Amino acid sequence: MAPRTAAAALLCAAALLPSARAEDPPKAKSLSDFLKGEITAFDGEKVEVHYDLADASQLEDFKDFKPIQAGGDFAREWYDRSIHLKGTGGICWRVGLRRRAGIEFEARMGIARDFGAYLSEKRGTEHFTLFSIYDQFFQNKDHPGSPKSHMICRFLPEAADSGGELAFRYVSRTTSPDLEVRQGFKVRLGVESNEEWMEIETPRDTGKLQGRDSWGPPLRGLRPGFYVLNSEGWISDVVLKGEVDPEWALEAGIDLKIPVKIQKPGGRTAERTPTEADVAAREKVGRVRAGEEPPAGILRLIEDASLLESVREEAAKAVEETADVKLVPRLVPLLESPDLLCRRLGVRVLSKLAGKSFGFAADGPEDARRKAVRSLMEWIDKNPAKFR
Repeated sequence: MAPRTAAAALLCAAALLPSARAEDPPKAKSLSDFLKGEITAFDGEKVEVHYDLADASQLEDFKDFKPIQAGGDFAREWYDRSIHLKGTGGICWRVGLRRRAGIEFEARMGIARDFGAYLSEKRGTEHFTLFSIYDQFFQNKDHPGSPKSHMICRFLPEAADSGGELAFRYVSRTTSPDLEVRQGFKVRLGVESNEEWMEIETPRDTGKLQGRDSWGPPLRGLRPGFYVLNSEGWISDVVLKGEVDPEWALEAGIDLKIPVKIQKPGGRTAERTPTEADVAAREKVGRVRAGEEPPAGILRLIEDASLLESVREEAAKAVEETADVKLVPRLVPLLESPDLLCRRLGVRVLSKLAGKSFGFAADGPEDARRKAVRSLMEWIDKNPAKFR
């Protein structure tokens, strides 16, 4: 009896086990589960995502992709609320779009060569539209020695006259505005069907490009991205928008019907109402950017903890845009400030103007910060000609 009882017990236990079957398919995710950026608008089809780049994790939403097949090394990194691109290559957004797409961002060039954005086909082919903020390579093919043209350009390798090379056609070109190295500017661009446009805005001028691309069929899917060609640039405060491609969503395991949490841009607590001091400080920054006042006068705005954080950040950007190394000695008080934001902005400006930080970490131990400041002072003493 005992053996039969044990066998019966085993059979009962086996009956409780799940039957052998294929693995369950992975559970579909929402778009907000998939992205590190902040979804600021979504209706189940059209989406808008903001990247304040407050931390490096947001770069996970961009993968390497080289739209222009040219040789050369490429590096990308997160640096102080921005994406730093250098060399020859590019990055593209993880999300696949269709029919319409738009990009808004702030940028600076480290080298005045080819730098900009693009929209490629979803499948990653050489069919793409280039939105060149600064073009040297392609402009020189048509008009040697006359770069500095901003352009919208369509690429189609199968063109009858390509001759085995990557053929391209201009949609629109302009030389305005004139961009300078390390000068900050804003870019807005987009495409809907065959209509394409781009706007570049600097503190002094705005250039607009718009045109209809009648060369070849519309792109099959849209993958927004940024590129450099033997160049260097920084991209920050990025907004990507468009109509999500349902085929891409299915392939990525995303259910567009799952509700997402809509966030305010930046994900930060809304700033208080600006005071008269904030307004006056912003106006002062504007006068410096317009060349009406010397930049040294806004360094104190970075130190002033009573001002809005956004005002102090704008003051820091305006100082960076000058690229004036003579201002470096005046940054020492910012690094010695008891205010953490002041130190962070101070070392950011220092890194841009001097090209190095001297090992200063804004949130590091006080002894280490003092040591870094001493190194900075020694460098200033050894290079007096830089600051005359």
